[in-house]
Amino acid sequence: MPVTMKSSELFDRLVEIANGDARLVEAAIQASATDPNGEADLKDVVQYILSHLPESQAA
Repeated sequence: MPVTMKSSELFDRLVEIANGDARLVEAAIQASATDPNGEADLKDVVQYILSHLPESQAA
């Protein structure tokens, strides 16, 4: 599923996964974007977020 910064409802859900860290979500989308239109695969975005959470929050 393609993810862009314009997908605000999905973005809000990703922020929940990132424990309120919107900057982490933005970084995840940017790092995962492989499409010229800036789209990223949802699976890649979630994996990035989970792998970059502080240890105490990743559980």
